[in-house]
Amino acid sequence: MPFPSILVASEDDPWITPDRARGLAASWGSHFVNAGPVGHINAASGLGWWEEGQELLDRVISAAGGARSIGEARTILAVNATEAVSASYLGQ
Repeated sequence: MPFPSILVASEDDPWITPDRARGLAASWGSHFVNAGPVGHINAASGLGWWEEGQELLDRVISAAGGARSIGEARTILAVNATEAVSASYLGQ
């Protein structure tokens, strides 16, 4: 994609496997984030206000506005998204 992007997928989404989601992210040039076993990620899934998702969205918006190139934006997303997910799901 010609803009910064993150593909977030669940380990147990009934609509897509993690391998397929990771493959799509790679083919699109997106950073892949495994959200863990949270089912299908949508408004009907019961996640409510998904703080981790909001943090990832903030990172995309920041990368899109603050980066000088697509490559730099992808680097920002990769580092920040990995830190955000590690902190949330791995307790780091």
